[in-house]
Amino acid sequence: MLRACGDRGCLGISIPTALGGGGRPLSWQAVFGHAAAYADAPAGDTAVGLAGGPVVAHGAPELQARLLPGMLSGEVIAGCAYSEPAAGSDLTMTRTAARADGDGWVLDGVKAHVTAGHKADWVIVSAITDPDVPARKGRSLFVLPLPSDGVRIVRRPLLNGWTLCELHLESVRLGADALIGTPHRGWSQMASALLAERSGFLHLGFASRRYDDL
Repeated sequence: MLRACGDRGCLGISIPTALGGGGRPLSWQAVFGHAAAYADAPAGDTAVGLAGGPVVAHGAPELQARLLPGMLSGEVIAGCAYSEPAAGSDLTMTRTAARADGDGWVLDGVKAHVTAGHKADWVIVSAITDPDVPARKGRSLFVLPLPSDGVRIVRRPLLNGWTLCELHLESVRLGADALIGTPHRGWSQMASALLAERSGFLHLGFASRRYDDL
């Protein structure tokens, strides 16, 4: 179904045309999200909807060229690995770290509540890259392909039949091109992505459908 939506240009309606999207106002994306959610269709689109914001707004042109075509076509599933078992919604408490190593990075930590983690082609990971500064100033975002050496995925079934995952990262090596934007700017990048994700009409569509069913 995602590929069919991609063929019709629905997944990237409001992404700039220069990046392969439709270039339409955000209201168009809202209409699609509401209609898909109300129909109970699997079109939450865990690539563009969850992970597209940081890539579109902050990704280098090379990273955008590598990731966006598959996201817009519906052939790629992606997600975000922000929270952790001891952090919940307080992302300042997360402790996953990334240290520079040669021309790349090494990640260690545990991520929790990862939507689509068991089936994603890649996820965006938030990690501390400068432990000597306040929590909001020393984090960065990385693109982590799945599966990868050193990544163990644990599925956590929910009461409603969905699945969230934990990602256990042990000395996971990433290249320099895995970094999104510039180092230590991950907090603002993550905040803008969460604002878009949590305020979408997708959620109103789900709620409206449940209300009408009742």
